Amino acid sequence: MGDLDLFSKGMEVEVCSDDVGLRGAWFTATVLRSNLKKNKICVEYKTLIANEKDNKPLREFVNVVNLRPIPPREIQRSFQSSDEVDAYHNDGWWEGVVIKVLDNSRYSVYFRSGKEQIDFNESQLRIHREWVNGIWVPPMMEEEEKKKVEELPFSQQKKQVEKKKKNQQQKVEKKEELPLSQQQQKVEKKEELPLSQQQHKQVQKMKKNQNKTSSKLEVEFNEGMHVEVSSDEEGFVGAWYTATVVKVIGKNRFLVEYQTLRTDDESELLKEEVDDLHIRPPPPEVPQVDSFSRLEEVDAMYHDGWWVGVISKVLGNSRYIVYFREGNEEIEFGSSQLRLHQDWINGKWLRLSEALLREVKEV
Repeated sequence: MGDLDLFSKGMEVEVCSDDVGLRGAWFTATVLRSNLKKNKICVEYKTLIANEKDNKPLREFVNVVNLRPIPPREIQRSFQSSDEVDAYHNDGWWEGVVIKVLDNSRYSVYFRSGKEQIDFNESQLRIHREWVNGIWVPPMMEEEEKKKVEELPFSQQKKQVEKKKKNQQQKVEKKEELPLSQQQQKVEKKEELPLSQQQHKQVQKMKKNQNKTSSKLEVEFNEGMHVEVSSDEEGFVGAWYTATVVKVIGKNRFLVEYQTLRTDDESELLKEEVDDLHIRPPPPEVPQVDSFSRLEEVDAMYHDGWWVGVISKVLGNSRYIVYFREGNEEIEFGSSQLRLHQDWINGKWLRLSEALLREVKEV
């Protein structure tokens, strides 16, 4: 079934935008009609209006790659620090990460796209999922199991979820006791499975230990310090470039000299001023991994910078296809061009992708 066939007239969907300021958000809409020639679909938004004068819902044609079905409703649950979530904010669902559990079922959520932190009620959050090749990642709870759990009192529902997580962790620990050669055989066997089964065959391990191992880093960016710098410019979002601090300008601004970017005439290394929202220390070194797994979040060295992406296919011979959400493209890399992705949040380095990856592959 093609994507255009999937989104039929009258179907409720979620739509994302490539517009600056709206990246990372999904808005609910209804399908009106499709344009087969241009691979576009006309939708009417539920919460966005065309203009304030007549207050009519906004209608527009959007590319089919920017659509997905409405995620099925799930049992309301509590969240933990490092959970990747969607938060309902400004009429849409925005991707973020829980960085603090507050009192009275409230959570503080950090948004990478806007580099801001906002508090939400539990009812305003849902687990973040991606619509990949016609399935939800991490997978939704299977219908039969979901129905059984929903029939239980809420206290028992919670016990069922915790029991499942405990069993998942025991599987991981058992697997990690195997010699490396046997672990590799299991990986190769997994790659032979259909996509939907692959996402159910690995396990979660570090989520509970993540906050314990992430110690706070008090960092001052001094002259001569090696750093990484990001940009909000179109075409550079999602990339970090290595640089050296040349001068501290005031409290929150720095003059940096890039190590890989040069001026337009190629005569010297590029220098520019950046603020403290676009600078961070280099990520701490992590043990070199022999291989990456499908759906694992990585940084790829591309066009002189580190770009965040997701392993979409394992090719063998230490080669991988990486999917970049910002550019909606896939590129092949060798393992030497990749590193495990880490996030710098509130002075801490967090491996958020580990928690997400293990939920994706073991739920």
